[in-house]
Amino acid sequence: MALRIQDYIASFRECFPFLDPMIEPWKLTTDVPRFIEGFATSLDASAFHKSAGVLVHNDATIEPGAIIKPPAIISAACFVASTAYLRGGVLLDRGVTIGPACEVKSTIVLDSSRLAHLCFVGDSLIGSDVNLEAGVVVANHWNERAEQRITVRVGGQSIQTSVVKFGALIGDHSRSVPMRSYRRAPFSPHVRSSLAWGSSTKVGRKSKRQPMLRERSPRSVTQLDQAGPGAS
Repeated sequence: MALRIQDYIASFRECFPFLDPMIEPWKLTTDVPRFIEGFATSLDASAFHKSAGVLVHNDATIEPGAIIKPPAIISAACFVASTAYLRGGVLLDRGVTIGPACEVKSTIVLDSSRLAHLCFVGDSLIGSDVNLEAGVVVANHWNERAEQRITVRVGGQSIQTSVVKFGALIGDHSRSVPMRSYRRAPFSPHVRSSLAWGSSTKVGRKSKRQPMLRERSPRSVTQLDQAGPGAS
């Protein structure tokens, strides 16, 4: 089964028309630094302050104490709070908020999304108007398994990614529960979409697409919670 990013993030092709529309999300996140360096050449240089590979829009706010490692693009109306840590290639689209003590690694976040304080998001694609509550971990690595290459499941079919680090493809308008490491999709009538560790969610409130989940060894949720997902 083909997995199209645009089925989950409606503006993907509009934002990045130069990308192959069939690119798999884990291939994009694996190559985020090179992608950002290329994308930067298409921007209006006069609208950004550039320093050592980091581009910050003149209308963005970076609080003292935030750490942003290159390459990175921080777009207009973004807010990056004190003690936030961005590394490994990060692109924030217009109006994104990164809360205090968040760590974001090798990730693209589209417009108007919000990561509350103490979040970790690694090797992920986050759609528009997504809200990750405080303490959410979107982990990117199996640290308790001998076989660490990630497998995702879409529509009941397994897809071998051949990568050892991939977090999530999170669809537009998704909402999370605070203080959680997501590894399965708890659908709720009180949110527009739900998301999962290593998952994607279909755009829109009425979607019936099932989330894609990493395949797990046959252990209980309690055991997995004790082991914990990796984040690196």
